[in-house]
Amino acid sequence: MSAPGDGQAQEAVDGLARQLGAPVLVEDPAERVIAYSAQEGPIDQVRRDCILSRAASPEVVAFFARFDLATAEEPFRTPSQPELGVLGRLCVPIRRGSVSLGYVWLIDDDARLGDEDVGSVQRVAERLALLLHDRAVRANLGSETVGHLLSPTEELRDEAARQLVLAGRWPEAATCAVGVLQLGRPAGGAPGPPELPAEPVGRPAPAVAGVEAAGRRIAEEAERWRRQSSNEGVLAYVDDDHVAVVSPGPPAGAGSGTPERPAPPRLAEDLLRGQLLGLRRQVLGALRRGPTVPPVLVGVGDLRSGISEAARSYRNARRAAEIAGVAPELGGVATWSTLGAYRILAQLRGGSEDSEMCDPRLEALLSAGRPELVETLEAYLDRAGDAKATADHLVLHRGGLYYRLGRIEQITGCDLRDGADRLALHIGLRLARVLGRRVG
Repeated sequence: MSAPGDGQAQEAVDGLARQLGAPVLVEDPAERVIAYSAQEGPIDQVRRDCILSRAASPEVVAFFARFDLATAEEPFRTPSQPELGVLGRLCVPIRRGSVSLGYVWLIDDDARLGDEDVGSVQRVAERLALLLHDRAVRANLGSETVGHLLSPTEELRDEAARQLVLAGRWPEAATCAVGVLQLGRPAGGAPGPPELPAEPVGRPAPAVAGVEAAGRRIAEEAERWRRQSSNEGVLAYVDDDHVAVVSPGPPAGAGSGTPERPAPPRLAEDLLRGQLLGLRRQVLGALRRGPTVPPVLVGVGDLRSGISEAARSYRNARRAAEIAGVAPELGGVATWSTLGAYRILAQLRGGSEDSEMCDPRLEALLSAGRPELVETLEAYLDRAGDAKATADHLVLHRGGLYYRLGRIEQITGCDLRDGADRLALHIGLRLARVLGRRVG
């Protein structure tokens, strides 16, 4: 078995295992599994742990650390260690010049593999060195260059797009869409960290520690995903608090689709959304749930005509993710092309003082200290003034609903039968969410 995109490495490993009749495993310099053969014959607990849980006990790690793997240049053997459940092994370093790229491990407790067998392993290691070096170059190109591709600087974007096409990392005629997975705002709605009680010097505050840990976990899981996906037609850039994924779409000018088959732009965006939701599940599965961990949000940008326009889709993906964090009905996931009025409101942020942007009539309601009235108004407007649907949603008697609507009209001075007043209040509620105001 191997990571996606490592088919040639897997072929080499399987062939070596068949030739020598010994189970083979290949690790990278950080001792993470790259590929392994069918594990026939004697294997130990360490090999099982490496394959199944990708981890070993501290005692086993300390045992292998004695052999200074990073500087090893020639094949060597490690002895058995029965108390640790370790069988004897042959290790052949995988190197390219002075750079360590990994290790080929064969369980050989009875030392039956002779010089000719070791020579066969070395030849496979040389082949693996070429494959791993090429994979590293492609992965670095897909990370560092993608960062430039998403830059606000036009010269960096154009040069990055040119490099990716020339290197065969991107189909020249393909359209593209960008999505992001990122941390949301801390609980409470307002930007920035929440107020925290004083903590002893040298001890991190709980919420901050939670946010930092979540950011690290996103980076770790996204980096692993990026390396596995580097040969699957996607590009990814991993930052401290988010990952951006650039996915190819149909060639520019493709057909518009039919009711039975979605139009290519929406299909491409939906596929990207699915990729990000899969990554989100991995991140959430790795995070420890708790009140100090912020939400993990998904934003999908719009399809663009070519790779050189990825930065525009990226900008809209970040905006979509921000909206996903303030609009509960979206469930933490938003696609820019389907955000409706939120698309306009998201672009108003930072344009004026918040107090000037919100309708003063709605401001009166938001400041009245009656969150149940705000919730009622939003539910009523979201359902186009349908009293029955609103009462059912709020689990409220129809008379109670009419009482609340009357109080809303008194506080705001609006007539809820007037279309212009309803539009102003509805847009105002959406805008309040975008601005981080508490709604409901």
